[in-house]
Amino acid sequence: MASNRELSQLASLLEVADFELTQKTTIETFSATKYRSTKMTVQITQGTDYQLTELLLLHDGTTPTLFELASIASNDFLVTFGAVITDGNVVIDVDLVSGSSATAKVVSQRTLS
Repeated sequence: MASNRELSQLASLLEVADFELTQKTTIETFSATKYRSTKMTVQITQGTDYQLTELLLLHDGTTPTLFELASIASNDFLVTFGAVITDGNVVIDVDLVSGSSATAKVVSQRTLS
């Protein structure tokens, strides 16, 4: 059984967040020094259209590699994803394919370096 300290550390690595999306929106930012990777589940809603995507990201301190593990949509896909490292932080963005707004629910699980 995990100790309270272990559970506390795990909880600090798991984040759940809601976002209002515009044309390009940052949905995740974290220290490239502290964390080596993240696994994300992103649910997008735009009117009555939906998209669910699972992403994996791994970086070497300079270049992030973003892999779309799985993606499903109720109609057309609503967003695309991109990642960069800037000022020592990994930044993950969402770009809307069409329309001017949508919402996103994001669950992120990071792994320490």
